[in-house]
Amino acid sequence: MSTRFWTYAICLGCAAYLATEALPRPLPPVGADSPSPRSAATTAPRTDARRGSVAPVAAAALLDRGVATLKDAQWLRLTIRQKQYGGAEAAGFEAESRLLLGPDGCARLDLAVGAGPAPVRKIIISDGRALAIVSGAEGKKQVVGFKLPQAADIRTEILRRHGCSGPHGLLERVRGAVGPWEAHEVVRAGRPLVRMTAAVSAPERLEGTVAGAGWCRLDLDPATGWPERLEIGRGAVAGREQAFELEFCDAAVNQALSEAECAQLFSYRPH
Repeated sequence: MSTRFWTYAICLGCAAYLATEALPRPLPPVGADSPSPRSAATTAPRTDARRGSVAPVAAAALLDRGVATLKDAQWLRLTIRQKQYGGAEAAGFEAESRLLLGPDGCARLDLAVGAGPAPVRKIIISDGRALAIVSGAEGKKQVVGFKLPQAADIRTEILRRHGCSGPHGLLERVRGAVGPWEAHEVVRAGRPLVRMTAAVSAPERLEGTVAGAGWCRLDLDPATGWPERLEIGRGAVAGREQAFELEFCDAAVNQALSEAECAQLFSYRPH
């Protein structure tokens, strides 16, 4: 994939925010009048209509199918909405990111964290050879960049640390961190889903979500295993106290872009 890339001063210590692997720091509480990607994260997750139970083995196989689809995808377009419900020890925050992944290390992450009078925005772009991080308002943009190694495994790890990876990495960590699943069918916003719930047995594997995680809840599409929503929280009972929530929506898998689209989306050219 031939795309030219403009980069700036080398900076290996660049900070990144989100996309399931590189998560934003908690921000001050979002005020009622403060704009954000969605409404402020101050209310409990909605209650959904519960139906019959699902065999844990069948639910685990469904999750495996969804993870495999994500892991094998050559192209992925996805919107990720993140909330953390404030508790006694931490403020809540919200973020929304648009993630675009292509072959050979091509990636683009557009992130907005909602707090204060305007969201904090950051863009991370990779053409597989170099990575650029753009932050700041129009006219005051700050750009840092560095070359990427061509060894695919090292490059993939660097991109993951900067949030440029799909949800499969986090889902694999969840699978290794929880005990036996319980599963049942629910209807959420008129759509049938499989809801899986489990206690967390290895909270250290979920570092970067909720400190001392005690439970996990995951909603899957019953036909494809696609993850719709992931919640992780403290304590023994699912609830809003220190709950971390990710919603995965507007997804497109293996829908290739044209060369012209790749040149536009996987490169940064200063104006």
